[in-house]
Amino acid sequence: MPLFVIETALSIIDYRKSLYVASFLRSKLSYLTLAALALIPAVLIGGGEAGLKKVFFMWLFFVALFLVICGMRLEMKFSKIARSDRTVTMPVRLEFMDDRIKVINKTPYIENEVIYDDLYEVLESKDFYFFYFTVRNGSPVKKADVENKEEFTAFLKKTFGRRYRKI
Repeated sequence: MPLFVIETALSIIDYRKSLYVASFLRSKLSYLTLAALALIPAVLIGGGEAGLKKVFFMWLFFVALFLVICGMRLEMKFSKIARSDRTVTMPVRLEFMDDRIKVINKTPYIENEVIYDDLYEVLESKDFYFFYFTVRNGSPVKKADVENKEEFTAFLKKTFGRRYRKI
């Protein structure tokens, strides 16, 4: 008997949003890396006798440039997935048992079970839960499709311990 049952289906807009959330909010280290990488060309180009003000504005320019490049890469990834993989928007039923998740795709009918110990990480954002099977392979679930969010979040915290975190 399942502890929780979630019937969910992502729209293409939800999938795009989840891709951005997972990419930009998953790791706080990515912000520091971006800032440090932007500082290198800013110092090289804006350094010298021009002063700190020019370096600061060059640094802002390179941070914005790097964010645009990251966004373009995400859009290319999104468009590739949207064209080739229709399964991201298909309805899914998730049944959370004591020790595993039963994933049932409705069209085409595919049933799969994942033991909790096999999950790499579980993340919670404002709008989604992300279940990562590997470092890079994750599946978003809309929070709006979860009936009792507080109870479900408590279950995830208890079940996954250090592998659960809020982003």
